[in-house]
Amino acid sequence: MLLTRYYSPQFVLDLSLDTGIEMISKAAVEHRKERLWDMWIARYAKMNRDNFISFDDFMKQATATPATASTKTAQEILDDAEWIQHALREAHLKGG
Repeated sequence: MLLTRYYSPQFVLDLSLDTGIEMISKAAVEHRKERLWDMWIARYAKMNRDNFISFDDFMKQATATPATASTKTAQEILDDAEWIQHALREAHLKGG
């Protein structure tokens, strides 16, 4: 897994900003899937015909986002993302 004790953080830092963000995002998704799998396995031991739920359904329920999760408009979210990218670029250029 990316960013575990077996990988060097320098690997990610040497990537372009967009590629680094994409890799970190994918690693976070995979890490979450692994955690959900562990949770599902723990529940599986107590499941029966009446309360069985497939892992896919369990994952959908666990990752479902409530409709009221954000009150920001799409443009506000995009503006925030641009500001974050700008701040990260500035920090990277300054060596921080």
